[in-house]
Amino acid sequence: MLNDRFISLGASLLLLSATMPSQAQVRAAGYIDNSFAAPCLSNGAVNFFTPALAALPDGRILAGGTFNSGQSCVNAIARLRTNGAIDGSFNSPFFVGDFVNALTILPDGKILVGGLMRDASSLFAVARLNLNGSLDNTFVRAVTGGGIIINAIAVQLDEKIIAAGYDRSIPGNIFGGVLRLNKGGGVDAGFKQGSTPNSNGQGISAVALQGGQIILGGSFPSYSDGTISLVRDGIVRVNASGSIDPTFNPLISNTDVRALLIQPDGRILVAGNFTANGLVGRCLTRLNPDGTADLTFASLDGHGTTGLSLALQPDGKILLGHSFGIVRITTNGAIDTTFGPLNAASSLGTEAENVTSLVVLNDKRILVGAFRVDDDAIQRRSIARLWGDIPPPPFITQQPFTQTVDSGTNVTFSVIATGAPPISYQWRKNAVNIKGATNSTLTLTNVRSSDTATYTVVISNPGGSVTSVAARLIVNFNTSPLTIITNGVGAVLPDLTKKPLEIGETYTITARPAAGNLFSNWTSLDLNVPIPTPSSPMLTFVMQSNLTLVVDFVPNPFIPVRGVYNGLFFDGGAPSHTTAGGVTMTLDDKGGVKGTVQMGTRKRKFAGTFSLQHVATVSVPAKANDPALTLLLQLEIPNALIRGTVSFGANPAPGTSILTAYRNPFSSKLNPATNSGAYNIALAPAAPHSPAVPDGDGVVGLSVSTAGRVSAKGTLADGSPLKLLTGQGQMDNGALPSFAQVPVYVPLYGGRGSLFGWITLYSANLENFTDALWWIKPASVGGTFYPAGFTNPVFVIGSRYTRVPPRTPAITLTNGTMFLENGRPFMDSITLGPDNKIMGDHQLTLAISPAKGTVTGSFFDSMANKKRTIKGIALQAQNQLRGFFLGTTESGPLFVGDLPAEPE
Repeated sequence: MLNDRFISLGASLLLLSATMPSQAQVRAAGYIDNSFAAPCLSNGAVNFFTPALAALPDGRILAGGTFNSGQSCVNAIARLRTNGAIDGSFNSPFFVGDFVNALTILPDGKILVGGLMRDASSLFAVARLNLNGSLDNTFVRAVTGGGIIINAIAVQLDEKIIAAGYDRSIPGNIFGGVLRLNKGGGVDAGFKQGSTPNSNGQGISAVALQGGQIILGGSFPSYSDGTISLVRDGIVRVNASGSIDPTFNPLISNTDVRALLIQPDGRILVAGNFTANGLVGRCLTRLNPDGTADLTFASLDGHGTTGLSLALQPDGKILLGHSFGIVRITTNGAIDTTFGPLNAASSLGTEAENVTSLVVLNDKRILVGAFRVDDDAIQRRSIARLWGDIPPPPFITQQPFTQTVDSGTNVTFSVIATGAPPISYQWRKNAVNIKGATNSTLTLTNVRSSDTATYTVVISNPGGSVTSVAARLIVNFNTSPLTIITNGVGAVLPDLTKKPLEIGETYTITARPAAGNLFSNWTSLDLNVPIPTPSSPMLTFVMQSNLTLVVDFVPNPFIPVRGVYNGLFFDGGAPSHTTAGGVTMTLDDKGGVKGTVQMGTRKRKFAGTFSLQHVATVSVPAKANDPALTLLLQLEIPNALIRGTVSFGANPAPGTSILTAYRNPFSSKLNPATNSGAYNIALAPAAPHSPAVPDGDGVVGLSVSTAGRVSAKGTLADGSPLKLLTGQGQMDNGALPSFAQVPVYVPLYGGRGSLFGWITLYSANLENFTDALWWIKPASVGGTFYPAGFTNPVFVIGSRYTRVPPRTPAITLTNGTMFLENGRPFMDSITLGPDNKIMGDHQLTLAISPAKGTVTGSFFDSMANKKRTIKGIALQAQNQLRGFFLGTTESGPLFVGDLPAEPE
């Protein structure tokens, strides 16, 4: 904005004020139309952003310019929708660095452009585009090379094209020029190509057609048609052949003509910066058709500003775009003081910078191409749309009136108004807009006392707005007391008990349980009053005569069993990797449950709520290749246990996988786990010596923390690594020692297989334990070992492991025997020394870690002539070492202990 700057235009010198205009002013002529968005055209660096604008018959807009610095969304030319948005169906064919100075729409809808542009192989100054913006390759692009820049184009009645601009081929020299092209783009050899001498300006900037003659304007001292040369200061007229018309010699000098416009009466408007008829510093003048000065028109004193663009309104008023703004001129040359926010006599008009293009639209609004346009309230860059002649605001011919009605009936307010379209309506209640009430009538149905208010309507059009008189609505209604019966411990808010409430009105109340209690349900003693959501604490109801509502609260059953539950699900009758998974759930003190389900390597979250009947149905959406799941859960409060089923698919049948999850009651400070410590586990095949399944024992080290967290790490008998992190749960059964259940779900083979089942860890007085897990490897996994896959039950053989002091054997052997391969004795009468090592035939070495009981070793396989690696684990309670080694395609077992059972 130009604040506190002196700008002189006309006869007076004014100080421009930064005062914001009123709402009525903003919608006056010359103000920015805010419904036209600022398109992403300007690049923030070039003054002449949009020197070319044209309106299409359907209201869309073509814009050409230099908006292509890389910060713009288009290059050189764009088509805009009527709201200013870029029309994506029109694609500029040009590149960054190209610019369009002039454009015109041809009768067939194609677009003629002038400037400097290029395709993939050449530079050119004039081109024709198809309706979608693509280059029309049937048009000869004759003006090529990059030296010639086109500033202005005009199309004759015979569709031949006048193109004018300048030639910069010689460095440091600019020569103006004009030529004529045939309809197909080739140079018209019958036209004398004109030129102007070297100039500091831009050669020829403007073209206007006057009958069969052509008027040219620019910055030049003389003009040559190739045959003769005459002094012509910035303006010249040539005949249809291109020869100079010597009879046209306006009294204009010191000239920089930027725009020409021929009025319907033939008189010629000239904009720029020049001396006209002896008057210095003019930015606008008017000539008679023969070029003499029109003395009925007051040439406009620019005081340094330059007129850049012209447009004519239907009423004959003239729009002038100049260096500092837009001004509207009456037919005799006086400034129109009703145009623009700064509308004192002879003022600037609408403030702007370098207004290079003006177009008057069919609806009388004005398109402006400029560096910036500003009306003190709104600013636009590149392109703006201004209001033209604005109609008066609407006039109300019939006002809404006050009404008195009974509760439960309908009422309608209406208004009738006249005025220029479009007319819009906005009804208000007590001066607040009513959402969606935008018609000439407002209908309220089933009115209640809450509808009693003052109603008005604001009616608007482009000329402004008016507000109707206030219409009062008075609603007659009856009341009845409400009774609320409370069972249990809690309250209802707001407290409406025994309060007189309006019959037929809608009310909302909320049940709030006391600490340690939960809301159960709502009921009504009146069978004719249904409760739509009885299990929701928030109740919305319609008041009836003598209504009685009942609210029930119950003691909270979830507080004692809240916590973390760890579990898994699988089909015990037909174990399958695709119907098994691990689950972790957190139960809060209100019955809410949140958790994670894991199938393979992927995890999915879920949430639900247990009812007061301790059941919940939870849906887990499908994800990637994992099916949708439906979990039917039952909370067994006495046992702190969640049981249920899992169904698979979007429309699941009754679930075949059984889900069990135990609560972890342990806390490292408040309730340490009595079974905390280290455990060693061997996973032995249920069918030993079978070639279809691994024949060795998998080895696992497992640790239980005082907080009940369980971690395990080991290797299965086919060499697959195993890693587990879970939690244990505990259930006390009076007849049995207390025990903890550990859910095992380990994805294997990149999630295509798994190991799952339960391990039971008893309290500290029971050192050893056994269980069974399912180990599944699908055939699709392939690999060196057991490529056909298997579903293999494995026995869990485990015990606590206690670190042994230095020089102490991890287990005690009195008559030790070792087995390797198919149950045949490998060594008899072996001993384990204090160094926890065993040496023997076949280069056998075994070493036990005193800290963890892990076993490592190797032996030489004479049949394969290869060294084999052994992995094992020490089971102290069983006084054994168990493990496996890998052969060529199969695995074999390791066993070290006293008097083993006879092999099968």
